[in-house]
Amino acid sequence: MGQRLAEAILLVIISGSLIAACTDPSGASGPDLASVAFGTGGSDCELTGAASTFPLGANVHAVATFSPALETGSTVMITVELDGQELVDYRGTVEIKEPAPCIHGTFSQLDPGHYRFQYAIDPSMIPPISGEFDVTQ
Repeated sequence: MGQRLAEAILLVIISGSLIAACTDPSGASGPDLASVAFGTGGSDCELTGAASTFPLGANVHAVATFSPALETGSTVMITVELDGQELVDYRGTVEIKEPAPCIHGTFSQLDPGHYRFQYAIDPSMIPPISGEFDVTQ
């Protein structure tokens, strides 16, 4: 599978630490391994300044990686919560147009609070993956 990114770039809010899920020994389509990481910088699938707490006003770069890469025709449903309440405006679905090793986005001007991002991949036998971080004043 290629190392090209999906044409759709997801605009989501994220930051924090690495969280990984590994399952699907059945050989069904979809990734076997997925992870979510957050940091203060980076571009595309690269991340720098990994953190789980960010000061108010910081840029947050989010990267969800997949191995093997997501296949053409896959979809990823993203949900975002702030302090336990879903942010409906950030809910979205990314349709993969070409093999994609990651989905990424950089976000700024986040409100203070505890954020949780969840990525549900279809088709895939792995459960949805999630990551969490805090924005402090």
